Amino acid sequence: MALTITTIDEMQEYLQGVVGRADHHARAVNSIVLPLLGAVVLYKDPRTEIEVRTYDGSPANMLWCFMGGNRYAFLYNHTTGYVKMRDRTGRGETVAEFHNGMSLLEVHDTLRAFATVPA
Repeated sequence: MALTITTIDEMQEYLQGVVGRADHHARAVNSIVLPLLGAVVLYKDPRTEIEVRTYDGSPANMLWCFMGGNRYAFLYNHTTGYVKMRDRTGRGETVAEFHNGMSLLEVHDTLRAFATVPA
């Protein structure tokens, strides 16, 4: 089931959970998740929603948004240790990967390339 993020408080709760879990279990992405989620908020299509997966009633580590008119899923991949950006669903084609070895400019430029209106 998905939860639509409609308030700053909901986004804050989601971010706190993701950052906390990354610090504990996902050391290869723990420094990049916050800038990545900031770029998602910046570059999602205007007037579209951000949805997050729920687990046991709480936000979990999968997010969906629209960029450039296409739906993308962002999820942590336990095999690679990276956050994957996938076409449409969590099982879609991987179109980008994110990890701590990336610069903030790389994250920014990657998501801007998918955006409807470049910033």
